[in-house]
Amino acid sequence: MNDNKIMSDGKPDSEELILEIGAEGGSLIIRRFLAPDGTWKFIVITDKSTLADFLDEADQKDLVKKYLPVDTFEEALQLMDKYPWQALPLISVHPEYAVIVQSKMNDQPVANRRRSLNTPGPLTSEIAGSITREMNEKGYDVYFDHGIAGEFIGTIPVSIEKDTEMLAREEEISQLDIAIVKRNANEGIALVEIEETTDNPKKLIGDIFAVLMGNSIYLPGGEKVDRKKVDVGKWTTLIIIVKGAGHEERNEYILKMVDDAKSALKTVNAGIGHIVIKSFSAKDDLKETLLEQIEEAIQSIT
Repeated sequence: MNDNKIMSDGKPDSEELILEIGAEGGSLIIRRFLAPDGTWKFIVITDKSTLADFLDEADQKDLVKKYLPVDTFEEALQLMDKYPWQALPLISVHPEYAVIVQSKMNDQPVANRRRSLNTPGPLTSEIAGSITREMNEKGYDVYFDHGIAGEFIGTIPVSIEKDTEMLAREEEISQLDIAIVKRNANEGIALVEIEETTDNPKKLIGDIFAVLMGNSIYLPGGEKVDRKKVDVGKWTTLIIIVKGAGHEERNEYILKMVDDAKSALKTVNAGIGHIVIKSFSAKDDLKETLLEQIEEAIQSIT
């Protein structure tokens, strides 16, 4: 079975939906059709067309991929294993295959279940996608946890280990929402946490120290054993953006206490140069605030 071969022709007349797994960024689909010899054939389709508005024209060509048919449902599932499909929402499943799918989703690897540690909300994902082109033009890559995993989309785990051969749940203490990384340098310029529904001080403090107490941050893309690590240091700004307003004095107090405590930490991430807390009140305000803070992070090192 060659999972790199893609179909370009239309679907057979008898094709029917068997499984659909989805998220905001797109969906993973398995369809089946009856072959001339009377046996079922299965086709895997990856559809990321909902991301089209956020991508350059060149990147939009491969939004929908249709793999060559395979002989069994199990083989089709194996084609989907390159994605964390067990951790994505189940939209639809044919009754004939429901037991198989449910058993695999209940018995998913720990590495896939980690997505539940810090799943970003829909607004965070939308905003992250919408700033990608602008950041790319300035020489920075945008990584975020959203939809079907890919080179720039997936979990951004904070690990307690400085170097690890395989990321494990017990080594992970947090997941970032967004990482702005200098292209070809792997330098983390801005690390972002967005709280869409709260400005609870305990949550903000947790967001900050969950990053500072770590010793490494890994980007999405690739297998767990060869993920790229983000280099952090005085050039890095940790940006916490929260829903709400009117708590500037309290937030300044939190930042002062954090700054005093950083010197006591001996972790790699404690070397992050700047930490800011900013508020937003509406969707448009969030994007503007995020871009403003990223620009300030860039300006602070240039």
